[in-house]
Amino acid sequence: MARFVGRTNVLELIDLLTDTPAQRSVPRPRPVLVLEGCGGSGRTALLLETLATWNDHAHVLRVRPRTETVGSSPIRPMLAAVMLGLERGIPGYPIKCHRSLIAQIAISQDYRETEDKTAAADLRDRLDSYRRDRGSLRAFSNTLIATSLKYVVLQLPGGLGTVVPESFFTQIADRTTEQLWRLRVFGRRWQEAQDWFGNPGVGRPTDPYVSLVDLSNESRSDDAAARHTVDDVLMKALRADLAESAERAGALLPNVLILVDDGDAPEAAAFTASLLRARRAPVFPGGTREDPLTVVTTSSGILADSLAELVPPPGLWLESRRPDRIFDVTEPWLRVRLEPLRRSDIHAMVEHIDLYQAEKIADTLQRLTHGHAAAVAAMVERIQENPSLRDDIEKLLSGPAPEPSNTLEDHVLNVFVRGLSDRRRPSESTTKALITLSACRNLDDAQALIGAADILPQDCRPGSPLFTSPTLWIEDEQGDRRMHPLARYLGLRALRRRGGKYPGWTTVFECLHAATGDDDLIDGLHADRTDGDSRLDLLGARLHHQRLLGDEAGVVSALAALLPRIPSKDWLTLFDAIAGTPGPKQLDPPRKPENGTTTGHDGTEPAHFPDSMRAHLTDLLDAVPAFHLDPRITDAAVRGALCLRAENSYQHLSNHATDRAVLLLRANEYRIHAARLL
Repeated sequence: MARFVGRTNVLELIDLLTDTPAQRSVPRPRPVLVLEGCGGSGRTALLLETLATWNDHAHVLRVRPRTETVGSSPIRPMLAAVMLGLERGIPGYPIKCHRSLIAQIAISQDYRETEDKTAAADLRDRLDSYRRDRGSLRAFSNTLIATSLKYVVLQLPGGLGTVVPESFFTQIADRTTEQLWRLRVFGRRWQEAQDWFGNPGVGRPTDPYVSLVDLSNESRSDDAAARHTVDDVLMKALRADLAESAERAGALLPNVLILVDDGDAPEAAAFTASLLRARRAPVFPGGTREDPLTVVTTSSGILADSLAELVPPPGLWLESRRPDRIFDVTEPWLRVRLEPLRRSDIHAMVEHIDLYQAEKIADTLQRLTHGHAAAVAAMVERIQENPSLRDDIEKLLSGPAPEPSNTLEDHVLNVFVRGLSDRRRPSESTTKALITLSACRNLDDAQALIGAADILPQDCRPGSPLFTSPTLWIEDEQGDRRMHPLARYLGLRALRRRGGKYPGWTTVFECLHAATGDDDLIDGLHADRTDGDSRLDLLGARLHHQRLLGDEAGVVSALAALLPRIPSKDWLTLFDAIAGTPGPKQLDPPRKPENGTTTGHDGTEPAHFPDSMRAHLTDLLDAVPAFHLDPRITDAAVRGALCLRAENSYQHLSNHATDRAVLLLRANEYRIHAARLL
């Protein structure tokens, strides 16, 4: 397994939010961190690294929802699991969640048909019986464990594995019950915890038991606002338990660190929203004490929008920002968009395979994956098993995946799809839709396909993460949202192979081409045009689709007609739009003709340089996508030869341009590329 690399700024940021403050008087920054990234971006790996880092140094746990749905009260199993996980304790810093346990006992009783005073008296007696009968308290804790672990996966540091077994927490509950009974002050603290529910902002200020009965009744309400209030009371109870435990420990201590994975799931989102709402007030009414809690959660980018009506919008924290600037933050929560792995990170992952070829391998994987963490890790593992794959990307992609009966490229594509599900459950329809949408240049193209007949699955809806995820559709410098380049490349490869009931390459691109209309766009373009960029953009889309449908001659004719007529900067913008998507040559496996030799780009095509405008345009449409968009070309000499072809053609075409210098500057860019490679 590839070792964890990179993310040093994010790890340091979490450390600053968790670590012991230098002085008690220094306020501890406490914003909730939301790690945003597409499927496979490394969010979970970062949480696991954090879990290992803080092992035995702080109360830390990782929690994520299971695939089973909870219903109308998604937060409660999460809170119960957190409460039970924190009971594990670390030396010198025990945590006792009396209020949280009392609230769970109250909710377990149904008093809807009972008069308030009678119900309050019954609950008071029941809580007193739990104080006197350790067996009853142990039995309730064990039932709570079984219920919460049905919906939640809990991981603690220290080699306990991904899923902590129920028996482990049963042992914790038994040990905790015994420890409570040995405390001479247990009865007093148990009573103080009950009295807390009579505080303003928690329940009725006159009678804590009536407040607890209200909590029980409202927990069964059909009203969403009432259920949110119940969740907030449970969260307030947890915050008070943690603050009191930290105060009784006496020393300056690290924060309790809760790592919430799959943060878009309803249970996890409810946990985050409830904490943010509860933090609007101090832990204890009228006081200034804050909870000693650091929460880090994950998202595909949709969590902030899903909570928009419940909590204020989050701030934005760039991964490249200095971590110590967190002390300047006032927002209660922050979106942290995870950046791709850098080439230096990938180099560190592969240098153990071949120190002298590490730079080349890192460059190849960077161009192929664009720093996608899960893809890099899977490919490094395969190259380590078979080093020859570093120069045979086609074989690497089409070879076996970590799971059986799958290719590596399908595995990585499924990682993207799983990231669009709040419970990592990829569906066939989402996978097929993603493959279809890979044909789209941008999100506007993708949304235009929604109404097209028989192009997308019927359950593919406009508001789904497939269309709304900002980590799948990444905003570029021009404000366009484009699909993650690795997801698009693998999706296009799958579209080329597709057959059966789903639309194939030709059908999809014909649909996109038809959406551009049939107006004559070329005649309206000229050097002094005043109609803005809309006509040029539409023409770029149309010619882009024509190229991928195989009408290269028509594309060349249009480019040749416009080169001497429109501003050269506009012409280059048009060319880049046309050539910006991998075509069949950059996607299909190399073909083997009858003589047994493999055909494909070797960088020396054509045998001689072209000598006409149309020939140079044809060569550009071949060499430029091959250099920029075909990661299977790993040989530096071949890539350098492609650059020389592009340089030569741009130089020749500059003689026909309205502004020769613009094309000569582009030619010089390729000359520099070639010099670096050759």
